[in-house]
Amino acid sequence: MRKYSHLFFTSSISTLLIVCGVVGYGFTASSAYAQTSQNSSQLAEIKDQIHQLFELQDSITIPQQEKDIQELKLRRTILTLIVAETQKQTNTAYDEFKNVQLPNSDDWKQIDTSIRTSFEAAQKYYTDVENRISNDPNITSSLLKNIARDMEEKKTQEIDPLIKKSHAIVATFNITDMLKVGEDRLAKITLDVDKIYAQKLTRSNTLKQLLEKAATALTQARELNNSSKETILYAYAPSETGSSTEFIDTLYKKLTQNRATSTPQSTSSPDPIADVIQSYIQKTITDSISNIKSVYDTFIKMSSNVKNYLK
Repeated sequence: MRKYSHLFFTSSISTLLIVCGVVGYGFTASSAYAQTSQNSSQLAEIKDQIHQLFELQDSITIPQQEKDIQELKLRRTILTLIVAETQKQTNTAYDEFKNVQLPNSDDWKQIDTSIRTSFEAAQKYYTDVENRISNDPNITSSLLKNIARDMEEKKTQEIDPLIKKSHAIVATFNITDMLKVGEDRLAKITLDVDKIYAQKLTRSNTLKQLLEKAATALTQARELNNSSKETILYAYAPSETGSSTEFIDTLYKKLTQNRATSTPQSTSSPDPIADVIQSYIQKTITDSISNIKSVYDTFIKMSSNVKNYLK
């Protein structure tokens, strides 16, 4: 099963942008960066440059004019490296999305076009930022701080949600492919089990029970996968319609109706409804995978018995 590293990478880059954008480097931000960067070799060079910036700012022996020159150079280098890494993340997510074979229907075509257009806009945004950092002769440390703040806002509010959407679509249709393989395997095993009982090779119901367990888990996985697709169709639609708004509102109320007496949720998100729906999509994906894993665990338990009976 493919493991997506974008969640760690996203939080790391966002932290770096906050660190690079603030005037005073607080303990919380720098500590968060230090913890996340330990697990990513991709961020090692950026970490080194930021440490150099910290040391420069703390220095009391370097003249202020020289400090300003060195700070500008370091900030320029750091932000250039961050842009390169965020571009890499965005391009990788876009490439994965383009490899997915979506259904040939108008609504999926609209989603496909919307996602592609957004990725291309994100790529252009990073290219423009990169050119400004590299080529603007009037760039200053203050302007670089502002660019970092703008990047953090753009990434958090637009690009990260885009990447999450694309990964959800990729995962959902990867699961569809896995289900097809699992259903083919189940059909073959069912034939073997039918032979065993038809030939009265065993009186035990174990194989029947295991087969039923696998079939049930596979059905549940299929239902969850269909739910993922349905929710994506409504939630990721590029333009709101009455049906999509009604579907999302109904689902949101259903998902949050049990939260009234629980711990209050954070309201800092600019779009809490989208966050709840995205979490639901992710849960359907995770639960689908868990059911598929259960199916294959059951297949493994059955395989040796089936082979022994049909020797």
